[in-house]
Amino acid sequence: MRNLKRKKIILLGLSVIIITALVILVILPTYNDVVKLKKDEYNKQVELKSILEEDISPAYSQKEFEELQQKTDIINQVFVKNEDTLSFITTLENIAENNHLEQTFSLPPEIDTGDNEIKEIPLTFTLKGTFADFIRYLQNIESENFYLNIESFNLSTAGTVKTEETESAPADINITLSTKSYWQ
Repeated sequence: MRNLKRKKIILLGLSVIIITALVILVILPTYNDVVKLKKDEYNKQVELKSILEEDISPAYSQKEFEELQQKTDIINQVFVKNEDTLSFITTLENIAENNHLEQTFSLPPEIDTGDNEIKEIPLTFTLKGTFADFIRYLQNIESENFYLNIESFNLSTAGTVKTEETESAPADINITLSTKSYWQ
């Protein structure tokens, strides 16, 4: 009987030690992690609430609106207006003439942008002149208020090429530009 009592005491002692170890090694760290996660979640909720309140405030919204309006005004400057078609053509012709280039291009017969709708209009330019004049032409086009997106260009010689035996002016080149213009 004594052996049975001793085995029960040892078994009870081991059970208490195992349960205590289980509580200390598994349950307490898990409980602490859950408490920490709960605190983090609460802090995130408070932070998100303050951000949401800041975004909704009328003064903040008005400031954002004014900044967007300024950016919109800048962006609207790159569009060619329907009523400015003649000015657009004249500007392109003057730039070509000032850079000593022969230029031909054509616009679609009718550009209808409707109710301030933005349209992408393809333009093809054919230019003849020196390469240096062409580069200056591109620089001048880029400095204008409108925006031309050059999609492709083709370059070919347009006359005799300068050799060592003959002294002549720089050779002319033919350039074909395919562009997109943006109209409003």
